[in-house]
Formats: sequence, C-alpha cells, structure tokens
Amino acid sequence: MVLVELILLLVVAAGLWLLLYLRTKSFASRLPAVQPYHPVIGNALLFVGKTDEQRFLNIVRAFAHPARLFKFMVAGYPMLVTNEPEVAQKILTSTECLEKPFLYDFFKLDYGLFAAHLLLGH
Repeated sequence: MVLVELILLLVVAAGLWLLLYLRTKSFASRLPAVQPYHPVIGNALLFVGKTDEQRFLNIVRAFAHPARLFKFMVAGYPMLVTNEPEVAQKILTSTECLEKPFLYDFFKLDYGLFAAHLLLGH
C-alpha cells in the first residue's frame, strides 16, 4: 500500500513538473534568461547556499542584463524584467498587462510597482 502511494506521489510530482516546464517553454520562450538558468530550478543557484552579500551581488549582476527585456525564473514562474524606462512605460500602459503577478500578493504590495526609482504618476 505504501509503495502504491509513493508511486502515485511521484506521478503527481512528475506531472506538476511537466506542466511547469511546458508553461515556461511556451511563455516568453524567445526572451534571453539570466544565467545560470536550469529548466527545473530556474535561477535558484543565484541564491541557494549563498551569503546575504553574495545574493545581493548576484541580484545586481542579474538585473544588469544587457537585453532590453529578459526573463528571470522564480519557482518555475518566468518574471519579465526590463531596465529601460520606455519598455516599462509600454508594459505598464498596455491593456494586456493589467493583472499583477503573484509577488504583489506575496509581499503584500497592493499599490505601486514592485521596484521603482522615480515618482509614479507624473
């Protein structure tokens, strides 16, 4: 009985992994990714087993990506990132991008941008 439950758990885990993998392959598949990038764990190697200082430096390096629009993988979810104000303006004013990502709920950010250097609304 335990063996059957273990096999069922493995099948469900494999199915969820496949679903996440296919989802990330179709969405934003042509955008460059921050390195190191692995299909299953995304960019987790930038953070796992690192000191706070190393994590901070890895984030700074990752977000200094030369592309105008690139992806950063967090827990199987592609996060689109830009360092260009013009691209950010197009994204923020697009009617196709009205729903906020899960990070806003996670960090309890009801209003505003996740990160902004300028005053918004001017």
